Amino acid sequence: MKIGSKLCFAAVLIATAIISCGGEKAHSPYPGRTPSGGGDGEEQGEIPESSVLNITPIGELNQAPDAINSHAGATTRSHLMGDYRSYVTLDADMTGGDYPIYPRITRARNGKYIMMYHQGNSSTWAGDRTYITTSDDRKEWTRGVLFNKNIPITDDFGYSNTRGYAGPNLITLANGDILSSVSYRAIYGKGGHSYRENHKSSGILVRRSTDNGSTWDDGISIFSGINWESHMVQVPSGDIHCYFTNSDPYLAGVVPEWPNVTNNSGTAMVKSRDGGYTWEYQGYVVRQSRGSSGDVVLFTDQMPVVVALNETGEMAGAFESQMKTPTGTTSNYWVSLAYSGKGNTEYPILTGNTLGPQDRQSSFVKGAGPFLAQFPSGETVLSYNNDNYIYVRSGDETARTFGDAQTPLPKKGFWSGMYVDGGHRLLLATGGSNKMLQLICLYLNHDITVSPRNVVVDGSNSEWQNSDDALFVGAKSQAQATLRCSADADNLYLLIEVLDENISASDYATVILATTGAANMPEGSVRMQVSAAGLKSQAVYRNSWFQEKLGIEAASAIEGTAGKASDTDKGWICEVKIPKSSIPITASGKLSLEFSFFDLGAGEESVAPSINPSEWPEVAGL
Repeated sequence: MKIGSKLCFAAVLIATAIISCGGEKAHSPYPGRTPSGGGDGEEQGEIPESSVLNITPIGELNQAPDAINSHAGATTRSHLMGDYRSYVTLDADMTGGDYPIYPRITRARNGKYIMMYHQGNSSTWAGDRTYITTSDDRKEWTRGVLFNKNIPITDDFGYSNTRGYAGPNLITLANGDILSSVSYRAIYGKGGHSYRENHKSSGILVRRSTDNGSTWDDGISIFSGINWESHMVQVPSGDIHCYFTNSDPYLAGVVPEWPNVTNNSGTAMVKSRDGGYTWEYQGYVVRQSRGSSGDVVLFTDQMPVVVALNETGEMAGAFESQMKTPTGTTSNYWVSLAYSGKGNTEYPILTGNTLGPQDRQSSFVKGAGPFLAQFPSGETVLSYNNDNYIYVRSGDETARTFGDAQTPLPKKGFWSGMYVDGGHRLLLATGGSNKMLQLICLYLNHDITVSPRNVVVDGSNSEWQNSDDALFVGAKSQAQATLRCSADADNLYLLIEVLDENISASDYATVILATTGAANMPEGSVRMQVSAAGLKSQAVYRNSWFQEKLGIEAASAIEGTAGKASDTDKGWICEVKIPKSSIPITASGKLSLEFSFFDLGAGEESVAPSINPSEWPEVAGL
């Protein structure tokens, strides 16, 4: 079964790379290099002897910055691919407790990753303690330490109580300062009063670091009242918006907007115009009705995560819609999407019982705890949990159309957080069901452009340093591969680099080249298979695949011992030369490309898990 990603590219090249494991060891009369090509049918040379290789991992590719919204209009062919090798878990020994949940991540200007989360307990996930951990490489994290210390307070009714903290949020500002926001409340209900009645004892605390997270100030309270799940975003103007779930609505904890009704909510916002030093309450901005209690309208749309969309600055947000009865009986949780509207860089303020905004997709998908993010190139990403699994969908530049869901994390969890780390990498983290935090990197596959150059096909990647655009597969096992493209006047060149701890004579990659836009495999499409031994086969599609000489050449090199399971290999490289006269390039110099990967123990995964070439990535510049 193919898994992985759809990619939309403005190209007419389709390449599929498949890599499998298993098989016998072979030796070559060409130490370190095995050129081959020109044969009919299934042909395989001998695997070369081991040599020292400098295989480029995906984290070192796609480093050139994409223009803002460079892939707008092509995002239906873009897709995220998980990196199996990046997956880590942090258990109780590392997180400081058995119930770490609600992770949020940012990256400081010095490159350090900072993650915050809160600890629930055996009776509730609501949490009352927040922790902080850091990492230099996304793999090794420091042991979590308490960030907001619980303090004794006198609550609204004069009882000795304790202030707890939950739902941390992080943002790195344009000037490099880092802000953390967190909801605080009186933990205990005393004298017959629940925590929900302690409005003056509840609020949102914002703390600041000016030294990349090494030290933090004591913070300021930017809102007073019962709340949950604050989320900050710095908009293009430089203003900072803090969106939050406003529960049992009160203004400043003093004047009720309407009678106190259990489980009421809606999203409100406070704004800072001076970099987060002072804040002003704006009001409710997103809510829909879930019913009524007498004359009181009951609202939902909570747990907000909002982004300012590239170029337009329009606000787009994902919200949890908890459809409950007035008595609190659970119906369903849904993810709703709401937008400030074309030309509007802020949500309209809602007064009285007004619902809004009108520009929305209510109950977009069943789920809870959503998170929304956007890459510089335009692609948006929506995550949420359903049945305690995290689902991720990639979407268009307007955050209105999303593709199929995938589940990048192997274990259950909920209340996930995401962080866009540069142009192509997304960090996804979750906590919850397994008494641990899970983290994984996902990489964005989208349209690529060839690098112009003359390539000597010798199985070396030394000529490819300036070829940055790459596609990646590697979600299902430690074996993973990248694909890059170059071209000269007469030929298309492919570089396939494979990291694999267990090289086998059976490992191979398949590349298919076809015209763009076709719903079915076009006549004249070209398919090739390459392996650690060089060219394996070449074929043309004429209502079926027929083996045919196409002038394709390949050369390979390995670092390791193929077929020897007792040692650990590094991987292999294969360079491929394809005559342009053999492949269907458009007049504009494009092809569609499908790149897939097969590991015998894990199965097949693909850049675009579809037999529909119109959903495959495009390669331009031919």
